[in-house]
Amino acid sequence: MVQTPPIKVGIYGHVEHVLLKFKSSIQIKNIHESLISFYLKLLVYDPNSFYILLTSSFALMFMLIFAYYRLMELSKVSFD
Repeated sequence: MVQTPPIKVGIYGHVEHVLLKFKSSIQIKNIHESLISFYLKLLVYDPNSFYILLTSSFALMFMLIFAYYRLMELSKVSFD
């Protein structure tokens, strides 16, 4: 009987398990297809992946807004 490797517990373990399933079940023709199918596979195989994508999207949005705000603050010229 073939023994399967143990699945790691936690967020990163789930993502790693999904990536292994993803790599073994898809043929990539171009980068756009691969990205779309990656997100579809991620959402189908792991119910927690939606929350991972949601929180990472909000974190990225916050970082971009904060960086824009800081650039606007730094670009102000004071003639005092």
